[in-house]
Amino acid sequence: MSQLYSIQNPLQRASAYIAAYENMLTGRYFKPDELLVLFTKGLTLETNEMNLRLLNGYISNIYWNFTAPATRLSKAAQLEQSLWDAMQQQTTTNNKKILFKTYQDVALTPAAKANIYTIWQKQQAPVGVKLAEDDYTSMALSIALKSDTVTSVIKQQQARITNIDRKKRLGFLMPALSLDEKERDSFFNSLHERSNRQKEAWVTAGLSYLNHPLRQSTSIKYLPESLYMLEEIQKTGDIFFPQSWLGSVFGSYQSKQAAQVVRDFIKAHPNYNPKLKGKILQSADNVFKAEKLVP
Repeated sequence: MSQLYSIQNPLQRASAYIAAYENMLTGRYFKPDELLVLFTKGLTLETNEMNLRLLNGYISNIYWNFTAPATRLSKAAQLEQSLWDAMQQQTTTNNKKILFKTYQDVALTPAAKANIYTIWQKQQAPVGVKLAEDDYTSMALSIALKSDTVTSVIKQQQARITNIDRKKRLGFLMPALSLDEKERDSFFNSLHERSNRQKEAWVTAGLSYLNHPLRQSTSIKYLPESLYMLEEIQKTGDIFFPQSWLGSVFGSYQSKQAAQVVRDFIKAHPNYNPKLKGKILQSADNVFKAEKLVP
């Protein structure tokens, strides 16, 4: 794969990226850390917007889903710097923004988190990057997840927003990001009430933050109940809600304990709705893969 970035045809390069990632998932040719290194090299070399977006998606997935927490932290500074350097070297606005969004997503070191906070606080985007209100809101949520200033950051962002619905969304998400485990418990328990699930996109966003890799030591306890609630979610929500519910809950787990929760549930419900069972197994597929791939 040393010649990967010399492939002239963008579609063929994309096919090569996909093949490399799929092979990694099955334990062939690449270990996750090896592929992370290879894909990171492409951040400055790949200029096709769709391909760069694909690479960044894979980098984020490998970083959060297939890298052990201690290893992730040891790789953070180098990956952050690679993304920042590539953002400065890429020439198109869209490519710069793709790289900045990934930088924001993976930021773990104090230096990177401080950089993100300064950009958000001053509302001064990096050179060549165009950021809108939604981008600053996303940044505020990311800062809240990774810092001890959850309430103040979200309230400051609420004050900047004029749209009432967007203000309410931030208020809805605030307890899911709380440093207080009891507040996060209350958020999850509130979802038993159908009235609190009306804004399904808000719910899935909240569940994603609740079950983020940085929170999983305390959020794994929500997994069994999330599965038990699935039939009601299907009955009371949009046709796509069960899949998005499961994706937000199981999307980034990598532990044997999380995989066992799914196995135990399937075993305890041999006559479970086949369609819902299929959705569970599909959503947990990467959990099973990570169980084997992450040391």
